[in-house]
Amino acid sequence: MTFVTPYVTDKSTTYNGDAITTTLSLAISLIDDFTKKEAAGHLKVIINDGNINPVKNLSGYYILTDLADGICTVKIESELYFPEERVIDISKIKISNLMLKFSTKGPTARATSTKLKDVSKLQQGDIVEFNNLAGDAEQKKITDVDANTRKISWAGGLKYSFNTAGKTILALENPVVTIPLKPLPSYPFCDYATLIRGLLIDPGKNPVDNAKVKVANLNLETRSDKKGEFVLYFCDIKNENISIEIEKNGKNKSVNITLEEGMMKFSGKIIFP
Repeated sequence: MTFVTPYVTDKSTTYNGDAITTTLSLAISLIDDFTKKEAAGHLKVIINDGNINPVKNLSGYYILTDLADGICTVKIESELYFPEERVIDISKIKISNLMLKFSTKGPTARATSTKLKDVSKLQQGDIVEFNNLAGDAEQKKITDVDANTRKISWAGGLKYSFNTAGKTILALENPVVTIPLKPLPSYPFCDYATLIRGLLIDPGKNPVDNAKVKVANLNLETRSDKKGEFVLYFCDIKNENISIEIEKNGKNKSVNITLEEGMMKFSGKIIFP
């Protein structure tokens, strides 16, 4: 005698031969901020305080399906990276192309913004594609969405005009949210990495944690860990003098240091503020 045991989850019960159809809601890509590749080591992805379990596919994406529109909180925990948290509006994730409508004649060449009839499903980072009847097409990444004026903006002017009859604008399918992870000071950097390490302490010699540490002119930023340690990592840079800016609770301090390509420099103990 053979017994058929159903596959039971908290949402459904299925039997042999049943087919389950799911709809992709969101794909999360975790990127190592140093290597710019897939994050390494054990990663814990927590969705809505653990109420939803993502599935990691063979391409390295954490997949979520059949989510209702609304706010989704994603927390990342790891032994190699600082913890991260993102609040994502599921209604603005593009699981298919979205046709948009201009509220004006459309943008002309060199334009860096345009107004639409509805921007409620758009967000910074979305890719929009412009087309006209002449066969011209351009893609731009949205840098700002103004809900009050229903205006979207992008960097760099358009090459062509899209203000004649037959022009279209499309928000392209993009269900992926990319989250860069910043390495902890204990991260196993390669021997030839260009690094600056330091230790933040207060006047009482206690570690200063969670302070923002950045090199503004290089658009590089990290923070100190619970021991007060920090590490800044550099790519494609030669020897030069740089200024490290430290910020916490409205207080600031700058430290100058000489960077050496392929070397690790220690800034020493920095008393903050």
